[in-house]
Amino acid sequence: MALPRRTPTWIWIGRGVAIAGFAGVTAYLVRVGLAQADLVSSSLGALASLVGLVLPYLLPPRAPASPPPVDVRDEAVGTGRAEAGDGGRAVSGVGGSSARPATARDTGDAVARGDGSSAISGVERD
Repeated sequence: MALPRRTPTWIWIGRGVAIAGFAGVTAYLVRVGLAQADLVSSSLGALASLVGLVLPYLLPPRAPASPPPVDVRDEAVGTGRAEAGDGGRAVSGVGGSSARPATARDTGDAVARGDGSSAISGVERD
C-alpha cells in the first residue's frame, strides 16, 4: 500500500487524528481514575515506544539527493602526430568511452599502417 504524499492537507488530517486520539485517551484516563490510568498509560507508553522503533522500517525510504551537475569535459588541445602499425590503434586527441562532452583542438595527423590498424585525429568514443 502506497502512502499518500505529504501535502498540507494530509499533514492537517494527521494532526487532527493525533489530537483526537490524545483527547480520547485523556478523557478515558480521567474517567477510570488515577490507579487504572497509571496502568493504562504505562502500557500505552510502552506500545508507543515499540511503534516508534518499528515505524522507520515500515515507511518508504526517501529518494537520494542527486548531486549537482558538474560541467566536466574531456579536452585535448594542440595534440601531436599519432601513428599506429601492425594492428595497433592511435588517437591524437580524446579517446575512450565516456558520456561526458569532449573537445579536441588543433589535432595532429593520425597515421595507420598495416592490417587492423586504426588512427583517429580528434575525439574517439567506443
